[in-house]
Amino acid sequence: MYYIIHRNIIYIESGNQINETLLINLLNQDYNISLLPTDISIQHYSSLVGSLIVHQFLFFVFLAIVLTAFVIFIAFRASRITLNIISTILFDIIGLLAILSITKYPIEANGFIGMLLILGFAIDNNVVLSTNIVKEKDKPFIERVRMSFRVGMLMEIIALYTLLLLYFIVPEPLC
Repeated sequence: MYYIIHRNIIYIESGNQINETLLINLLNQDYNISLLPTDISIQHYSSLVGSLIVHQFLFFVFLAIVLTAFVIFIAFRASRITLNIISTILFDIIGLLAILSITKYPIEANGFIGMLLILGFAIDNNVVLSTNIVKEKDKPFIERVRMSFRVGMLMEIIALYTLLLLYFIVPEPLC
């Protein structure tokens, strides 16, 4: 069980059933407040909701990867480049899930939407970098790699800056 306190609102998430009267008494004693049963809202979700969210997320990730592979193959006409880009996208998603697992960060519906956005960013980043390397035939290979590296680092810095702004400015969503 964990809780978040935000502007006179307390959000509590628990894997167990919560006794409303016991919860109100506990909050009134611990935080020296006077809550009434009409002041709180208790919502119960089954594991079916979480299962549906996970299955839809996996379906959209699979669909995005298949469509991306198709478009990349059409654009570059090379299966090796397509496999390289798709493998780096899979590595990005697996790395993100590993970090979330190691930190035991709770993933909710908004987190899955955020992961789909990260997937989109990874696809865009990999396609731009591969295009710079493969399509720019007039420059030497090492110059194409340097150009791709500069573009990639700029994209990563902008993404990090945006995520930091979102983290510090946007308040946590309350359910």
